[in-house]
Amino acid sequence: MKDAAAEDIAARLSSLEGLYFPRAVQSTTASSDQRKSILLDLLRRDPAVFLERYGSQLSLDELLAFDALKHDYEVDWHLKNLRKKISPTSGELKSRSVAVRNRRLAYLNKLVSEGQYFSEDAMRDREPYLHHEYVGKFQD
Repeated sequence: MKDAAAEDIAARLSSLEGLYFPRAVQSTTASSDQRKSILLDLLRRDPAVFLERYGSQLSLDELLAFDALKHDYEVDWHLKNLRKKISPTSGELKSRSVAVRNRRLAYLNKLVSEGQYFSEDAMRDREPYLHHEYVGKFQD
């Protein structure tokens, strides 16, 4: 990664408010210059951890600067995930919606099998009128 690109990324991120810093260095991150030096140090020392912590704050152009580090497995993995989140393909969007639907179905099945939410008494207690209209009037 080029030093100029690293400087630009660190300078932009250091100006953001509410940026996460580990508790050990939070007390030393008062000024923007200190934050920039901490970010630059982390970026040069361990780019995978930098992408894990601050990758969601980066733009596509800034992610291109990390392409020189693609030989590192962790960096490549983080780059792929970040690019998926920033600009997903139609297949990724579809698989994401399928995953959400499957999670909802699994939770519904769990409620039906384990919980009391869909029991006769619970439904009667929640909506007595609807229960009578749809179920109760057909019971003895």
